[in-house]
Amino acid sequence: MTRAALAVVDRVDPDHLHAEYLQPAELVMRAKRPFTITLHDLTAEFMRSKRAWSRTPQESVYRLIEQLRAERVESQVTRRARGVFVLSEADQQLLASSGVDSTVLRLGTTIPSSPWTLAESDPNQVCFMGALWREPNQVAARWLVERVMPKVWGSAPNAHLVIAGARPPRAMVEEFRDHPRVRIEADVPDPVHVYRASRVVMAPTLAPAGILLKAVSALALGAPVVLNNASAAAFEPDMRARMLVGESAEDFARCVIDLLTDPQEARRAGEIGQAFIESRFSWSSYAREMSGVILR
Repeated sequence: MTRAALAVVDRVDPDHLHAEYLQPAELVMRAKRPFTITLHDLTAEFMRSKRAWSRTPQESVYRLIEQLRAERVESQVTRRARGVFVLSEADQQLLASSGVDSTVLRLGTTIPSSPWTLAESDPNQVCFMGALWREPNQVAARWLVERVMPKVWGSAPNAHLVIAGARPPRAMVEEFRDHPRVRIEADVPDPVHVYRASRVVMAPTLAPAGILLKAVSALALGAPVVLNNASAAAFEPDMRARMLVGESAEDFARCVIDLLTDPQEARRAGEIGQAFIESRFSWSSYAREMSGVILR
């Protein structure tokens, strides 16, 4: 695969290469052309968090090896790139602590012509969306089911949780198959339909993340979204101050309960989030920031 990709680069002979994520980093470094890279999260930081989820000593050792390799590649590519883009100030600060300059990008987002509405949403439905084959989303979903939702059910007993996303593990599907208030929806073709049907979108992450695209997508739709500190870190301080953010399970559940029990608060939260996304995550500003680094 690498040889074929390098052959394409040689045939096309571009003036510049750009890589998204760390995975193609070794390829672009071997191509011997100027390049930039966007790190959607810092892979080495993410690998550190994965070690904490290890179930056996052997798994912990394997993940340590993954972490060390990611640290090596990430260090090499960020020092050789013409420009490094990240998606949050937190990641920018982490790179700066290693002596690497980077530019924060706000991913371009299209605001849907038809926003989320109270009338379309199920007043008792809350949802969590994610690629369910990814361990961070499995960990977040389990935290919601085990720590957050029992507190929500104490005040809103009719609430039900939809966990939606691609390729859920069979064990997860089986575990929640008979749960009266949790439903797995596998391989949903369009997450927007799930957001529209939900009164609350829950978007926590328990791993370091540049930005959660699912959170941006739900906010752009105008749906009420609850974040935790890690998933809110990618947004500017003035935006975070007006968002619903709960760090502990208790605080997170309280945010969810407030939205379930106060329809007008849910509507206001959705409108505030959508307005921020529209003002900060435009395609024109995204193109301007990226081209400014590439062309300098």
